[in-house]
Amino acid sequence: MAGKLGVLFMLWNQVTMATAETMCHPDEYEVPGNPSCSRVCPAGYHVSRPISQDHPIGACSPCESGTFRAHPSVETQCMLCAQCREDQEVVKHCSPTSDQECQCRQGKFFCDSVDCTESCIRCARCEDSAVLQSCNATSDTVCATNPQSGNPGSPWACMGVAVHICTTIYFIIIIGSIPVCCFAVSRRRKGTWNMLSGSAPGTSQSSGLKNGPPAPGGDTAWSC
Repeated sequence: MAGKLGVLFMLWNQVTMATAETMCHPDEYEVPGNPSCSRVCPAGYHVSRPISQDHPIGACSPCESGTFRAHPSVETQCMLCAQCREDQEVVKHCSPTSDQECQCRQGKFFCDSVDCTESCIRCARCEDSAVLQSCNATSDTVCATNPQSGNPGSPWACMGVAVHICTTIYFIIIIGSIPVCCFAVSRRRKGTWNMLSGSAPGTSQSSGLKNGPPAPGGDTAWSC
C-alpha cells in the first residue's frame, strides 16, 4: 500500500512540474527566462521550435553571437551583424537587438553620391586659405577660397585670408586715403583762387579783388 502511494506521489509531482513549466496556450511561444508567453518571439530571439500540429506551443531562443533581431518576429534565424570595412571604424558594437554601426575613419568622410568611386573619401586640405568647417564623418572640409578663382567658397572669403585680417586691411586703406583726399582738395581750392584773382585778357580785376578769397567752408563741394 505504501509503495502505491509513493508511485502516485511521484506521478503527481511530475505533472505539477510539467504544468508549471508549460504555462503557454496553443499558438504561443515559450521564451527562456520570461515567465509570460508571447504570440511572437521578442526582439533578440528567434523561433527555435515552430508551432505545428505536433507542437502547438512554440519556443524561442536567444540570438547567437554575431547575429541580431531588432524587432519581434516569427523568423527561425537571426540576422548577421554588419562588418566594418578597413576604411571604417566601429561606432556601436552589435548586440542581440541591434546591428553594428560603422563610420569612416578619422581623416575621411562618407560620400553617398553616385559619382563617388569610394564610400570613404579623404578630407580636403586648405593649403592657402582658412578652414570654415572642419571635416567630419559625413561631410568634407569647407575652405575659404578666392571668389575670383571661380571655385565655390564662403561669401565671407577674402582672397583666401581670414575675415578679421581683411577688415584690418580695409580699415588701413580707408584711413590712409584721407590725407591724400585732403591734399587733392587743397590743391584744387588753391587753383580755383588763382583763377579768380588772375586777370584774363580784356577784363577788369576789380570784381575779383572786391569779392576777396572764398569764405572758409563756403566751397562745400570740395570739403574733405
